[in-house]
Amino acid sequence: MESCVEDYLQYIKSARKNSGNTVSAYRSDLTKLCGFLKKYNICSWDRVTLTDLNSYILSLERDNHAPSTVSRNVSSIRSFFTWMFRMKVINDDPSVNLKQPKTVRKSPQILTVEEMTRLLDAPDSGTDKGIRDKAILELMYATGMRVNELINLRMEDVNLSLKIITLKGNERERIIPFGEPARKALSEYLNGVRDKLIHNANGILFTNMNGDAISRQGFWKIIKGYGEQTGLGDVLTPQIFRHTYAAHMAANGADLKSLQEVLGHADISTTQIYSSFIHSVGSSVFELAHPRK
Repeated sequence: MESCVEDYLQYIKSARKNSGNTVSAYRSDLTKLCGFLKKYNICSWDRVTLTDLNSYILSLERDNHAPSTVSRNVSSIRSFFTWMFRMKVINDDPSVNLKQPKTVRKSPQILTVEEMTRLLDAPDSGTDKGIRDKAILELMYATGMRVNELINLRMEDVNLSLKIITLKGNERERIIPFGEPARKALSEYLNGVRDKLIHNANGILFTNMNGDAISRQGFWKIIKGYGEQTGLGDVLTPQIFRHTYAAHMAANGADLKSLQEVLGHADISTTQIYSSFIHSVGSSVFELAHPRK
């Protein structure tokens, strides 16, 4: 059974170009499924039934796994069984009628306009570090990029004159516009700081103070530092920039379909959570949130 899982993982890695994190998640989910089935002497994929799969999902819920984890497992199982059916490893696909558990979406944590302004004004513009950090924070708020997208940005991905970022994903490019404050902060960083820092970054846009590419852990330290400095330490995370960008844009009337494209959401229901959140708290809390556009 494990050899079939490995063949599938190789397929999603090479043919579908899934990220390393996605492949690791699938590996974990399917390995646990294998272990569960073998406990009940099911040692061949063509013996697995819908009842077996439902029993496994129920076991995850009984073990108090988060709804998002259970939902991810269902998706992993469906994708794996669909592949096995297409490859004729199995004659029937028992996962076709496997249902996703009902999940309750939590409201995202959002910074107010005043809190975000305080955060963006926190870096010391008289230091190289402050100039770099100002550019990072402004760009995060202006685009809603994911952390891994930001730290992997390359020089050629940025067009200052057009004020756009081009993100090269596995399947297609996303083009994200940004406003004048982000352009100004980026320009100051590129013209006065980056050349002094650059060392082994090989075209990476943002470097750490040693001139190498910023790691995820390094980015967390930057955010944590400004969180403590501005009194936002208890709530500030890298993901809050993305949530705040999306909510502020929705509050100011951004078209959900366009916002979905910019954020790179596969399903527009993921984007709709922001408009639902704004409706629940009132848009006046966030109105005029994006003068930085």
